[in-house]
Amino acid sequence: DATDDKHIEPIPGCAIEFYAPTSGTLILTWQVSASSDLDIFYPGDTTSQTIKDQRTFLTLMGAKDNDFDLAEIGYRQYLPMCILQDGGSTAPARVMGMGRIWSGHHVVEVNARTWYRYGIGIYSSANMARIRVRNFKYLYFPNAEATIDGSIPDGL
Repeated sequence: DATDDKHIEPIPGCAIEFYAPTSGTLILTWQVSASSDLDIFYPGDTTSQTIKDQRTFLTLMGAKDNDFDLAEIGYRQYLPMCILQDGGSTAPARVMGMGRIWSGHHVVEVNARTWYRYGIGIYSSANMARIRVRNFKYLYFPNAEATIDGSIPDGL
């Protein structure tokens, strides 16, 4: 949805602030465990507007220099929801994705003498979401230039 980015909230404790004294390469890595009480009564039609309107996702956010507000960079990870059978059914709920871990990484070319801020944000139409930040780390390689082209060197 085009308005989702206006409702994304940074997760407290799941962010870093980094000063790059020289240019180089920054590698971000993270692991976040997330679940929510987003329940859908599954009527058999997965294209229904109810299912499309109810969603939860995590996303990478960032800011640079004097911009203190984090904005979405991308890499949305949509979380599965708990799908209940028909509203009147006594069948047990099919619980999908509760407590799963979202891992990710992002490579950044950094400029000299610049502050960088990164974090993980959440959007959820659920009543309650539970987030456990397992780690959010960075590796800084000063004066290094990342060359990621997908090719495999000879001998490997």
